[in-house]
Amino acid sequence: MPVFVENTTNRLKVLLFCHPSDYFLYKGTVIGFQYELLRLMADSLHKELDLTFTSEPEDVQKDLLTSTYDIIAYDLLPSQPGYKYLEFSETHSMVYPVLLKNMNVENEAARKVWIPQHFPCEIVPDSLPTAQGWQLVKDTLDAESLLELLQDDSIGYVVVDNITAFMLEPFYANVQTVKSVGPDFGRRWILNPANATFNKQLNEWLLSFKKTRQYDRFCNKYFHPQSRFLLNASPEKKRGRISAYDATIRRLSDKRGVDWRFVSSIIYQESHFSPHLYGYGGAYGIMQMMPPTARAYGIDSTSSV
Repeated sequence: MPVFVENTTNRLKVLLFCHPSDYFLYKGTVIGFQYELLRLMADSLHKELDLTFTSEPEDVQKDLLTSTYDIIAYDLLPSQPGYKYLEFSETHSMVYPVLLKNMNVENEAARKVWIPQHFPCEIVPDSLPTAQGWQLVKDTLDAESLLELLQDDSIGYVVVDNITAFMLEPFYANVQTVKSVGPDFGRRWILNPANATFNKQLNEWLLSFKKTRQYDRFCNKYFHPQSRFLLNASPEKKRGRISAYDATIRRLSDKRGVDWRFVSSIIYQESHFSPHLYGYGGAYGIMQMMPPTARAYGIDSTSSV
């Protein structure tokens, strides 16, 4: 049985798993439903927010039954080992499973439906079209990787949650939403059970906030079909890509313990990722370095970026 330790400091340690709607860049600024909700909650409860971001389920599994984090923002399967030892917040939002298809699929004889790794929603087989002959395949890939295969005609059907479908379907020309295939799933935060007082405050705040117009605006901002934030978001949001330099930025940021998305947002503000941009005072490159700073790092205006 795991042993949890209460956090007696004012610093709130949070692990945020990067669901497509929860953390991304919009015009160089980090936004996202859970990202903003967590910041607002911490501010309202007078807590110092210490956010860690991950797109790897393994990072969640590693710290799930520890006191490393006070909140883990991740949609957990009830079948997860140790689930019964955990405490959860009130529901902060809802999703439901939807069936997506490759529009080039003509022969439905082999009706395999691919399900992403760690998919939390319940799929009701009787809700699938014609309700017969379907094979549900639980894969080890995430939703966006399966959408890539769906787009490339490698597979015919995928199930994802409705928010993922809504946000990513526009970036895949061959992908079409068919229908919902299961009930609503309430998204909740995983809480450190030892933080009894804070957990009570958090849940009271969530219940109260969900009754406000500000919460309605949050939902419209991220989940409404006509949201300008989503309609105008860069197509590079697909698969979490921000620029052609993502791999390099990730590698160097990891070495220095910095969130690569934060570095990318700075680069966007400086140069919009244009390596040939020259600024006032002689600044150049995607980071718009001044010549003395560049020389200190062994680069000059002839360097690639």
